[in-house]
Formats: sequence, C-alpha cells, structure tokens
Amino acid sequence: MESSKYIVPIFSDGEFNGNGFILNNGMLVTAFHVVKEGELFFKYNKAEYKIDICDYIIKPKDKDKLVIDDVSCDLFVCPTKIEGSDIFLSKRFDRKVKCEYLGYNQIEGTDSVTDIHVSSSGDLLGTGLVKTEDNRAKELVNCIMCTMELSPGNSGGPLFQNNKVIGMLIKDSQYEDSPIRSLFIKSGYIIEALGREGINPTLI
Repeated sequence: MESSKYIVPIFSDGEFNGNGFILNNGMLVTAFHVVKEGELFFKYNKAEYKIDICDYIIKPKDKDKLVIDDVSCDLFVCPTKIEGSDIFLSKRFDRKVKCEYLGYNQIEGTDSVTDIHVSSSGDLLGTGLVKTEDNRAKELVNCIMCTMELSPGNSGGPLFQNNKVIGMLIKDSQYEDSPIRSLFIKSGYIIEALGREGINPTLI
C-alpha cells in the first residue's frame, strides 16, 4: 500500500497524540485512547480539522453496544466532511500474506511529526492475546496480532493487507518474550460496530 493522504496525524492540545484514518464514507477511525481528552484536531492536506468528542459515533463507553473487554474495543469513530478517501475496510485477511502498517511518527524532541508515513511490515499471528494479572493468556476475539514493533504514537493507525485495512493499532502486546506482537482491532469488528449504528457496512 502506498502512503495515503487519508491517514492523518491527531493532536491533543497542540501535541502529537497518535494516528487515525478516514474511510471512503468520510468517517474518521482511531483508538479511543488517542482522543479521550484535550482540545483535539487532525491534520489533512496541511489544514487542521477539529475533532469534537461529543460528535462520536462509537466509543467504548457504549457498554450496551460494545460488550467486550475494554482493550479490544478501544475504538472511536466520528464523521468528517472529507470525501473521496481511498481507504477501505476488509473483513478478510490471510495468515500467509504479509501486512503493512502505515502512520506518522513524532520527531524526537519536538511536537512535530514526520511528513513521510513510517512503514512496518510483519506476519499475522492470529487472534489477539494479552496477559492477565495471574500471567495467563486471555484471548481478545475482536483483535489480531502482528509481528511488528510500533511505538505508542502509532496508536490508531491502519494495518493493510492487499491494499485494504484489516485492523487498527491499539497497543503493543508482548505476550511471551518473542516475537514482538502489536495488537490491532479487526476491521470486521469496526464494520460490525458501524452496522449497529445504522451505518451500512457495504458502503465501506
């Protein structure tokens, strides 16, 4: 997947907070922990667009609609006025095909981000796993893991396979010593959540 201008950096109180991406139906998708506080905006085509937390379509406090472990529903979706995105979600993914993450990184020691999308590729490892307090494995059915090392500022960015988004980054999940496993919410879950809000997933 070549860099898309519809992958956007998100700022809170003027400081880089993470990543997001705009779907072809104009919805901004990111991790809820990226936008949970502060004066929020994203940058697109060198312009700033305000994010109103009250304008949300989906966020994890909707417990009646998102009855899943908090980590695996760390999802925020809100409308934008931006049209024509080349980013599409896909329910399907292939364990045998490499994935690619695209997003922005913070320039060390500044509040700025690089103009070039950073890219990391890796292999899919299947259903997401996290450690419980008693050191057991807990399955997150809404998540998938990938063998790539990503930094906290990459949260909310898209995971591509065959030029379609199959997941959105929520955290690093170092279950066991190796390999490094980044945790992504499945696109299928995002589509399902949008469908519960009356947004036709076939438009995505």
